Amino acid sequence: MDIIKLTIMPIIVALIATAIFMKIYKNKEKVDHGFAFNYFKLSYRRKMIRTLYSFLVLMVAFVILYAASPLRFRYLLFLLLFSVIGFIIQFLYNYKMWKQEQNTPPV
Repeated sequence: MDIIKLTIMPIIVALIATAIFMKIYKNKEKVDHGFAFNYFKLSYRRKMIRTLYSFLVLMVAFVILYAASPLRFRYLLFLLLFSVIGFIIQFLYNYKMWKQEQNTPPV
């Protein structure tokens, strides 16, 4: 029961929150300059920039986790590779959508 409480339930809550925010900000004006706390309120260019900042934070977190964690190295390496692949996919998607948005004339 603990594994369900600690892993599956937070994932379900995060997916539900993501779906709600995607629905709320679907056709709203996006922020391209300045600060916006909500990720879904950002333009694709700003999402790409935030992805780069998040990647740096992730690397620092992995160094701290490696130094302080009782987990084996191969588990940490698997987690790192999984995270890096996810960040690369997210970055490339946001870059592609930013360029596509740039080439689309305003309505």
